[in-house]
Amino acid sequence: MPRPRYSFSSRRTGRLENIKKQKQEYPKVVEKLVNSSDIILEVLDARFIQDTRNTDLEKHIKKLGKSLIFVINKTDLISKTKIKKKHHKNRI
Repeated sequence: MPRPRYSFSSRRTGRLENIKKQKQEYPKVVEKLVNSSDIILEVLDARFIQDTRNTDLEKHIKKLGKSLIFVINKTDLISKTKIKKKHHKNRI
C-alpha cells in the first residue's frame, strides 16, 4: 500500500482563499501523519534552533510514545562552537 503524500507547495496555495483553507486543514494532516508514523523527523534551522522547534507537537509525539529525531539544517551557516553552545543551552 503506497504511503500518502502531503504537499504544501506554493502552487496549491497560490491564492489567498486557498491559503486559508490550507491553514485549516494543516492540523488534521499533521495528526494523521504523526499517527501513521513510527519515527518523526523535526527539521531545525541551526541559526534559530528554538524558533524553529514546535514544542506542542513534540509533547504530543512523546505522549503517543513515538520516536522523534531532530535534524539540524543549514549547519554550514554557523560555526560548530555556536552549535555546541546552543545544544547545551537549549538541551535539544
